[in-house]
Amino acid sequence: MTAAEGSLKLVEELPGSLVESLIVQLRSGAVPAMPNPGYQGRVDEFLRCQADVRGELAPMLEVALAAKRSRQTAELVWTGPATPVVPVRRTEQVLSDLILVGGDGVIIAGHANQPLPRGTTISYDGGTWYVLTEGTDPALMIKVA
Repeated sequence: MTAAEGSLKLVEELPGSLVESLIVQLRSGAVPAMPNPGYQGRVDEFLRCQADVRGELAPMLEVALAAKRSRQTAELVWTGPATPVVPVRRTEQVLSDLILVGGDGVIIAGHANQPLPRGTTISYDGGTWYVLTEGTDPALMIKVA
């Protein structure tokens, strides 16, 4: 597998925010550290396989990440409880990533701890979200400008 192919594969396997963090760490010369042992193992394996072109990995990852973000995708994110099989991400991190890259086209399906009447608006991180469904599970929301 070439370094470019490996970069594309890694970008598909990691959340965008972690790829961005990896790029910053590679550019600074720091030893890359990921917040999850599964992701850390994947990054370590990638770096071992691409040791001969390590100085070129940050730009390759940037191009691969831009390519990934330019197409529409759906991603299932598990926010808990922790299991030995599925990596866990904090809900705040997931929502922040979605809002950051989603612009006006983010739709979130999830559950609420209390009933949310249809038409409820929720303010979060400078944006307003509109609840499209009635009840608690799932609460379907869309960001409005």
